[in-house]
Amino acid sequence: MGNLKKGYYIHFDARKTPGVAKKIDMQINEFRKSLDITEINIVAEEVPLLRRLRRLLPGGAIERDYNRALEEMDNPDYIYVRRTTADKRYIDFFRTIKKRWPKCKILIEIFTYPYDRDEFLRPMTWPYYFKEKYQREKLAEYVDRYITYSEDEVLFGVPTIRTGNGILVDNAKLPQLRGKEDDAVHLIAVAFMQKHHGYERLIKGLYEYYQKGNKRKVICHLVGDGPEKQGYQKLVQKYRLEENVIFYPVLLGEALDKVYEQGDIALSSLGFYKDKLNRENSLKVREYMAKGFPIITVCKVNGIDETYPFVCQLPNNATPVEIETILKFYDDLCRKYPRSEMQTAIRNYARKTVDMPIVMKEIIDFVKV
Repeated sequence: MGNLKKGYYIHFDARKTPGVAKKIDMQINEFRKSLDITEINIVAEEVPLLRRLRRLLPGGAIERDYNRALEEMDNPDYIYVRRTTADKRYIDFFRTIKKRWPKCKILIEIFTYPYDRDEFLRPMTWPYYFKEKYQREKLAEYVDRYITYSEDEVLFGVPTIRTGNGILVDNAKLPQLRGKEDDAVHLIAVAFMQKHHGYERLIKGLYEYYQKGNKRKVICHLVGDGPEKQGYQKLVQKYRLEENVIFYPVLLGEALDKVYEQGDIALSSLGFYKDKLNRENSLKVREYMAKGFPIITVCKVNGIDETYPFVCQLPNNATPVEIETILKFYDDLCRKYPRSEMQTAIRNYARKTVDMPIVMKEIIDFVKV
């Protein structure tokens, strides 16, 4: 690869999640436009239960195949890492890299920040919190930059490169616009339904909307599975909203495209208040933008300007969603823009703000200097 700077993209079995695997591919392809990069997956070793329990002790560490990873490396100029929980062996890994190759730039992507509440509230993970908190402070000695989607200029004593989730906009298929037979509005959400999605707010909002005597049809298409799905289904049955909330399993390809073609507005998560988050940076919102959808959210969306007209921000709390607010937002847009013009404008904005070459530029520039 000539004189291109050589590096490694390191993750810890992250490809198990399809969305993350897709993101890794997009990032690596962007690096390869101007750099030499090789992917390394560091996996946890299979160990007996007793040794797994020892990981929870203060001096314990997850047995990962760091030695194999080090053997694969050959005089790297940089490494790009998707972070995982910090423990002693994790720190030793970066210490070894800096000792062998002092000029190697180490960049660690913190894809969610703050992350302590998300990662360490479960019974089997909270013991890792204390090790993580102690060990991550040591990383300042070895890490050159943290990549963050937050607004923080410094994290754990290390300067940051502030960016956002990216998507290859032109790879996202534009839904074919269907003819409108009535004034019904179709909402769509594609998600692995977890507590932060907060779709109970929407279901309760629909119930209140119709209790007031409103007749206009509002139909919500919820695509995907997840631990909260059954609760949403029970709530829909309780409020007799089966005609207004339609559930789908996980869909891909043509099947998913057909559901997207029914949608008018895309829904982001509505329950970020549960995790005390006030910024939206999900890959799914980027996908909605690339597909030309106006978006309902409850937080400011990273990378989107305050004057951007195609996002409606609702309160970030537990109150039922005011359906009237959503309908007014959408009707106002439709009065200003023909639907095809709206779709094109949203997609063009996505190209300028969340396209992968845009969000990766500062990272790649830092590596190349």
